[in-house]
This record gives sequence, C-alpha cells and structure tokens, in this order.
Amino acid sequence: KPNSKEYGRLSVMSQQWLHTDIGFTITGKSFVPPPKVDARIIKFEGRSAPLEPTMNDADVLESALRIGFSQRRKFLKNAFKGFGPNVEEISNMMTSIGIDSNVRAEDLTVKEWCKLSQVLHKRIHLLDKLPSSSSKE
Repeated sequence: KPNSKEYGRLSVMSQQWLHTDIGFTITGKSFVPPPKVDARIIKFEGRSAPLEPTMNDADVLESALRIGFSQRRKFLKNAFKGFGPNVEEISNMMTSIGIDSNVRAEDLTVKEWCKLSQVLHKRIHLLDKLPSSSSKE
C-alpha cells in the first residue's frame, strides 16, 4: 500500500501485472537454525489485463520506479531532475496529470506511477537513461 515503508518498486510492478494473495505465516522456529524473522507465503497469479490498462510497457514503468525509489526521501521532482528536465519542468509535468509535485515515491498509487512514467518517458526517454535491461538486478 502507498505511504508505507514496505511499498516500493516491487509492490507497484506486481500490482500492475499480478493478483497477489497474502497467505499464512511460517515462524522462524520452523527453520534450523531459526532466523530472527518470520516468513510469509505470497501467491502471485497473472492478471488477464494490467491493473492500469493504458500502461503496457513494463520497461518504461520499471525505469521510472527505479529512479523514483532510488532516493526514497527526496521529492520525486528532485529525483528526476538529473535526467534532463529541470525541477520546474518536472513539477509542471506532474501537475498536468493531477499529481502534486511535492510527493515522494511511496506516496503515489499504481495508477499515478503509470501516468507519471508515461509522461516522463515521452519527455526524457526513460529507457535511454538507465543501464540496459540485461544488467538488471
């Protein structure tokens, strides 16, 4: 969910293309040696259509998420400024699609991330700004 420490790049990507179901918890005592944390089973099932139907390019979305979440505590307008447009241009782009320019990566919903990544990609060609997909971690 947005506005939480757990919300990140994987959260947005998985919600866009997958149905997720959080299952049961496995306590650390079930393992040898027992870790200090518990494990959780999560079921992923592909969606028949993306959550946000206008976004069908996973690479564009992931590129925007990678930039945005790489500096979680920065406002998004500042996280993207090193990739072409200045802060004012980025603020104007965000405002034009109904997103407050003073937000952080974890504040946006999946739908907002999809809209923002499409607008940014048209303006700064996100896929050209990051290492090739073969070097993804």
